[in-house]
Amino acid sequence: RRWRAGEYVSAPRASGYAFWLIRNGVIEVEVGDAFWRVGEGEALILPPDIIRDRIAAPNGADWVSVGINARLFGRLDVIPLFA
Repeated sequence: RRWRAGEYVSAPRASGYAFWLIRNGVIEVEVGDAFWRVGEGEALILPPDIIRDRIAAPNGADWVSVGINARLFGRLDVIPLFA
């Protein structure tokens, strides 16, 4: 993905984990009272059970993102079992 300066999204809960690898620029992530700046060469993993209040690229950014959903019998989320 590539966002121009000032682009942002407010997103509800996702159905799976989100992995973001920032290739260029910086994204700002707000989740409740927490705030992160994730820059070039850094990665971010967001669990599915949080509301992503705001994800923004104040000066533009380029990243690769992957959604991961791994359930056993459609119910048990197996990803935390590997942590």
